[in-house]
Amino acid sequence: MSKTVIVLDSSRIKTYLECPEKYNISYRQHRRKTWINPQWKKDYSGQGTYVHALLETYYNLRALNPSMNSLQHGTAALNLFQSLKLAPKMKLPPEFETLVNVRFTQYTIKNSLGDYQPLVHNGVPAHEVRFSIKLYEDENVIFILEGRIDLLCRVGVPAYGTVKAFIDHKTQERTSEMYEFTPQTLSYALATGFNYGGFNYFGLQQKYDEKTTLHRDFFYIPDWKIKQWKAYIIKEVYWPVANRIIQEAKYGESQADSFIWPQRWLTCAGPDLKRACDFSEICNAPTSELRELIKRQFTHIVPAWSPWND
Repeated sequence: MSKTVIVLDSSRIKTYLECPEKYNISYRQHRRKTWINPQWKKDYSGQGTYVHALLETYYNLRALNPSMNSLQHGTAALNLFQSLKLAPKMKLPPEFETLVNVRFTQYTIKNSLGDYQPLVHNGVPAHEVRFSIKLYEDENVIFILEGRIDLLCRVGVPAYGTVKAFIDHKTQERTSEMYEFTPQTLSYALATGFNYGGFNYFGLQQKYDEKTTLHRDFFYIPDWKIKQWKAYIIKEVYWPVANRIIQEAKYGESQADSFIWPQRWLTCAGPDLKRACDFSEICNAPTSELRELIKRQFTHIVPAWSPWND
């Protein structure tokens, strides 16, 4: 008898904890809301991808030649992106490329004396690090946690010296602070065994502020918290997902309504109770036939994401 293998990343875990039905539509059916007018929902993914790629190139250079001046590495990274004309190829506006060039120069200058020291394993810089670890296995199931971490590095910590840490790059147009104990950070700590992590905020605001536009948060996650997180997601996420999938395999998709994924009603109103979930119209439909009709008309299917996909 083959085992049921459940593979989740922090985004899937977060979505399931918000609402199992939202997880079902987003990651089992791979659906996303179709916006009639694209201008109603601004897409920042291209901007974030561009900045992440620039930071990846910079820290790869830093890792492979740490004795070189970091400002030279920054200039080399910018020159490479300009020669490849990546911004136009990604259909990003010229004013965005100009802003990033200026902001990235400010970034390298600001962090030139105390920047991250990227880890190197077998000659490969630890940037965009993919992972897949087994959390649990018995005679029926295997639970896998996977993901991709922006940067693994060494960071100087007062009173502790230099420690290993995972770093998550965050691009933002408005200054904000992330809570340190998120499904993402807890999963990164569980996967790496590192107690230290950080957010590297790369601001895209038009006006530069020395304190907030480019800033970093550093935090500590104790071992007991990591252990608690592992036990929690196995019990509250992996097992419910596994049981649902086992039921589907046993009884067939035609009996799906008999084992409907639970709907968490509070999530329908969104995080601020003002912006409804993208799938609220589907969940509020009175019949399965109407739900399927709304799915076909107002959502589209996207490729399944994996940290192993480039």
